[in-house]
Amino acid sequence: MVLFVVVYFVVTSSAFFKGVVLPRASKAVGGQITVAKVSISPFSRVHLRQLKVQTTGTEPLLQADEVHLRYSRFSILRGTMKVHEVTVVSPVVHLIENADGTSNLDPLVKKEEKPASTPSAPSGHPEPRLEPRRR
Repeated sequence: MVLFVVVYFVVTSSAFFKGVVLPRASKAVGGQITVAKVSISPFSRVHLRQLKVQTTGTEPLLQADEVHLRYSRFSILRGTMKVHEVTVVSPVVHLIENADGTSNLDPLVKKEEKPASTPSAPSGHPEPRLEPRRR
C-alpha cells in the first residue's frame, strides 16, 4: 500500500510530468513542449498553464494560457486514451512559411520517410500472390 501511495505522488507530480512526460511528447511531435505549471488528477484530468509548443524558427507554433484535458480512466486501464474534453484558453497559433516552402508546422505533419520494404514470408512457405481478376 505504501508503494502505491509513493507511486501516486510521483506520477502526479509536476516534476515527473515536466521531466518524463513532456520530453517524450516533445520527441513524438518533433518539437519542444513546455509548460509553467501542471495539475494532474490521475485517470481523469490534466490542467496545464502557459503551454508552449516550439518547432522550428523563433516564434512558437502554439501558445496557450491554459489547457484542460478530461479523459476516461477506464479507457486508460484498457490501454487506450479517450479524451472527452479539451479546453484551450487564449490560444495563439503562429503558422510561418519560409521562402523554401517549409513551415514551422512541418515537424508535426511530416514523418520520417522510411524506404518501402516488403515483408518476407516465413522460410519454407512461398509468398502468396494476388492476381487481378479480369472480366
